[in-house]
Amino acid sequence: MRVNLFVLTLLILAAPLSAQISYEGCTDVRGIPVATVLEPYLGDIAQATLAPNGAPIIRYNPRSLLPIATPIVLTWFYLHECAHQATGQVLALITGQVPYTSDIEVQADCWATRVLVQRAGRQAILPVQQYLAVLNNPGDFTHPPSAQRAAYLPRCLGEQ
Repeated sequence: MRVNLFVLTLLILAAPLSAQISYEGCTDVRGIPVATVLEPYLGDIAQATLAPNGAPIIRYNPRSLLPIATPIVLTWFYLHECAHQATGQVLALITGQVPYTSDIEVQADCWATRVLVQRAGRQAILPVQQYLAVLNNPGDFTHPPSAQRAAYLPRCLGEQ
């Protein structure tokens, strides 16, 4: 799986505000390429799911991130959604094999953090932590508060 930061950023910045489909290098647990679908009216930053035909997709709303997100932060969010596909979480959730818990989001955060650091170095998590701190999201039943997410990213790398 390769994510080209430049291409991903261009796709997000240049995309018209209507659905577009692209492939950014993510594959699901079955080895199927994951489509990335721009959905400017999605009520979330992004969502990993399956299309009606069972194909893996990542839906995302460029309006929810662009005002303050950097290419590294955009990549981390993309990798977070890719993690749901690549680790089989989406399939397991949709088929009812596992219940939804916030642990799934923590696992996806950690997977995204490890992949990002492998590609861009340890310093790459700092802008992600800063973004999450600025986001100041209180969390919900699916995600821990953004400040808590920012604080545990180093633990994903085995650091305290």
